[in-house]
Amino acid sequence: MRSRKGWTMTETRRQLRNPYVFGAMMVHERMVDGQVHGIDQSYPNAIRPVLQVIARRPGVSKVSGLYLMIIKNRSYLLADTTVNIHPDAETLAEIAILAA
Repeated sequence: MRSRKGWTMTETRRQLRNPYVFGAMMVHERMVDGQVHGIDQSYPNAIRPVLQVIARRPGVSKVSGLYLMIIKNRSYLLADTTVNIHPDAETLAEIAILAA
């Protein structure tokens, strides 16, 4: 998948030791439904491996994040609080549809 981006088989094996790359590959291969990232990486370092492994679906033009917060037994989902800076109405609509 990444050979045209310069990843050799040795580099691929090294990259798969990164839990973010490994998790993204599990999502890509449909072994799992999703991936949860913790707080041990900056957002760019956490999302970069995902973007390298998982391609956008046809018809999807934006990438967005989704945060899950659980406060006093209530769950809140916050969509795209980090990726798209100053999104327009069309972008917000696509983010809402993807989050749903």
